[in-house]
Amino acid sequence: MHQTLQRTTVKRKTFLQIHCQEHDEVYQVRQDDYKVKGCPYCGGRKLSFKAFVDKANKIHNNKFTYLKDKFTEVSSPVGAICPIHGEITLSTGVNHLNNRGCNLCRLENSHYYTKTKFIEICANKKAIFYIIRCFNNTESFYKIGITKRTVEERYNSKAAMPYMYEVIRTVHGDAEQVWDLEQEYKQKLKQYHYVPAIKFNGFYSECFHSIELV
Repeated sequence: MHQTLQRTTVKRKTFLQIHCQEHDEVYQVRQDDYKVKGCPYCGGRKLSFKAFVDKANKIHNNKFTYLKDKFTEVSSPVGAICPIHGEITLSTGVNHLNNRGCNLCRLENSHYYTKTKFIEICANKKAIFYIIRCFNNTESFYKIGITKRTVEERYNSKAAMPYMYEVIRTVHGDAEQVWDLEQEYKQKLKQYHYVPAIKFNGFYSECFHSIELV
């Protein structure tokens, strides 16, 4: 463990500002605690920026770029760059490591907004209706949905789609018509309603074990 020290005295207590070269992090500790506690990053008491990035990239499949100058600790907000929405602030690093990503992506991927809101967020008022087959070693089912992006962009991480999938059908069109088409399919397929074992956005209301009627 390679460290550099700088002393600061506050009300007769001497604090050491220490740079841990192994983690490229700076921390502060009281001088009389230095040998007892040591580096909180080396000791695993705090998560370094590098360790956070390594964990986050595995969870979010390298989707985000993280800003070191906007990272203080994992329990605080974290600066990042979303490939779709640009620079954003993540609520906390802890939430991000629990699969919480970009709030704007989450809003677009959610189907709890209204028809008017969906039309509003669609660029040039164009959108895509899609049917995909989702599967793993134990499950196989179909999911329908609408998006203003491509299906591949919609499901660009394991957090967004924890199953493998193949595209069965896509319909490109006016956002309002695409919205109406999804509602029509939901009515046709409601008797085949299916709830996957793994939760993700749309898992409860948009998945079906058959699409034989469409």
